[in-house]
Amino acid sequence: MATIVEGGGSGYVDGGIIGPPPVSTGSSRLYLSGPAAGSVRSLFDGTALDARLVQGDIGSASSVKMAYAAWTKGSAALLLAVRALADAQGVSDVLVAEWELSRRPRSSASMAGPRQQEPSKSPAQRPLIGPRATTGYSPEYV
Repeated sequence: MATIVEGGGSGYVDGGIIGPPPVSTGSSRLYLSGPAAGSVRSLFDGTALDARLVQGDIGSASSVKMAYAAWTKGSAALLLAVRALADAQGVSDVLVAEWELSRRPRSSASMAGPRQQEPSKSPAQRPLIGPRATTGYSPEYV
């Protein structure tokens, strides 16, 4: 897409929004990547939308959005499956009580997981053939 747009003489910036409509400051972020991302970011100065630059190639901002969406949707789906299992086994009340006893807020560091190596290709060049091949994470984190 960037090649087509830039080939026509226009600039291209990749972006991904996370959060609700930006009614109040701090509720939503716009992640931007690409060579002209800085100039687009400045357009949002003084607005309720928190525009942030993502280092890397065009596609990096979309990758942030995709990874965040996978985490939020995947977490919700997993939680629903766990609750369905507990309901089916008749132990929902025990599970909920255990969650109340043992759940602690996770820090962002605990969710990060260890990196084995940096991928050598830009996000747009990486095939979606499986998390191990494209992320460099060890199997216990994918």
